[in-house]
Amino acid sequence: MRVVSFLIALFATMTFAVAPAEARERLEATISCDGCPTFVRVPDSDTTAITHVAKYELTWNQYLAAFDSGVCPLPPLFDRNFRLLRIERDDPLLAELRRDYAVINLRPSDVQCYIQWLSARLGKSVRLPAYREWEWFARSGVPTRRFPWGDEEDPTREALVSELVLEVLSQSHVDRVKDVRLAHIMWGTQVGLFPPTEWGLYDVLGNVPELTSDVIDQSNVEKYRDELGIPISLSRDRSRIIKGQNLSRFPSDAWREGISKTSHVSEADNAFSFPVGVRLVLE
Repeated sequence: MRVVSFLIALFATMTFAVAPAEARERLEATISCDGCPTFVRVPDSDTTAITHVAKYELTWNQYLAAFDSGVCPLPPLFDRNFRLLRIERDDPLLAELRRDYAVINLRPSDVQCYIQWLSARLGKSVRLPAYREWEWFARSGVPTRRFPWGDEEDPTREALVSELVLEVLSQSHVDRVKDVRLAHIMWGTQVGLFPPTEWGLYDVLGNVPELTSDVIDQSNVEKYRDELGIPISLSRDRSRIIKGQNLSRFPSDAWREGISKTSHVSEADNAFSFPVGVRLVLE
């Protein structure tokens, strides 16, 4: 009798454990390579071909791996006073960039170069997400979800407005950059400081806004004005849609309006007036 009871209990445990285990295996499966971003498996969707999303925003360490290989160039770099620097490949100043801070303000040509380099290394199709795809994975696939964690404001979970967290971030950032000469490090933050979404994607709201593949020009500006619900003025021929918030350097309550309201438009397709990062996807 005891044996029968034990087998029944064991069977019940196995029965109820199978589905969650399969789900965890599916969501935790990752793709990466030495010095490359880590990509997290996301559920299939009828609206996108994306299979994996980068766990973190692209870092300087990761981009410089493509630079070190001789494939991709250095982007324009500026000092603390935003003066353009002339930096050679062996310049000691490059050591300041070799950290897991979010890479910011790459030119579209730099991003495309890195995408091609990483695609070759992974043997996968790498690209930027469209803004609607960004919103999809920021919501972990729930179309009506306001925030990465749910529908209710929960600053303690996302650490977005916690005075203690902002104080720690600010002080630790000051300590890390007090001797730094490059503006690109001063205006970013180490990745992974803001807790993940349900799908395990960090810093969706919190570190730096993220570049999307959507380019705005005269042919589609009205369409994007209607979709985004924000004023768009094309000061140049083309602009780019950017998603997310930089709360580590620019604390703001803008996140309270929800994921769909975290849209920005760049001055031009290749010029940004604020720090802009990159999160890549695979398909």
